[in-house]
Amino acid sequence: MNKNRIFTTFFLVLLAAFAQAQPELNKASIGYFSHGGIHPGGKIGAEYVLSEKMKPVSEVERKISLLMNPQIGGFIRENFYTGILVNNELGLQRQRTDRKRYSIYSIGLGYLHFVEVVDYTVNLQGEITNKTRENRPYFFPSVNYALGRDIGERFGIYGKLTYGMRMTSARENATQLFVEFGMKLGLNN
Repeated sequence: MNKNRIFTTFFLVLLAAFAQAQPELNKASIGYFSHGGIHPGGKIGAEYVLSEKMKPVSEVERKISLLMNPQIGGFIRENFYTGILVNNELGLQRQRTDRKRYSIYSIGLGYLHFVEVVDYTVNLQGEITNKTRENRPYFFPSVNYALGRDIGERFGIYGKLTYGMRMTSARENATQLFVEFGMKLGLNN
C-alpha cells in the first residue's frame, strides 16, 4: 500500500511541475533497450525541458537543465519472458557550452510488466510446445546515468544505464539492470 502512495504522490508532483512549467518538447529518442545487456528490445521516449540555466565555470559556461522523460520500452528472452516498461524520469543534464558531450543523472518511477513462461512441454523432436504463461506486474523505481553527444543541430547519440528494483507484495523483489543505446532527434527549431 505504501508503494502505491509513493507512486501516486510522485506522479502528482510531476504533473503539477509539468502543468506549471509548460515545458517544451525538446527531443524524441529511439533506441536499443536491453534487459541485462543481452536480451534485445526497443524503447521510445520524449524529453521535456522543465527549466534551464547557465552557470559560469572558469572560462566557459555550463548549461544545467531539469528534464522530464516519459518512455515506453519492451524486451524479450525467447522461451522465458517478455517485458514491457512504462517509465517516467526526472533528471539533471549537465553540458559545457564549448563541448557537445553531456551527462544526465536521473531517477525514475515506472511500471514493469513481465509475461513469464512458467511451464512448457518438450516433444520428441526437441520443440517446446504447450507454454503456460503468467502475468507479473511490478512497481519499478530506478536510478539512471546517461552519456551522450550532440552530432548536429538536431541529432545526437547516447548510452544509458538503468539500475532499479522490481517491487511487488506478492513475489520476491529483485534488482534489474537495463542498458540502452540510441539516438535523439531534435524537434524544436
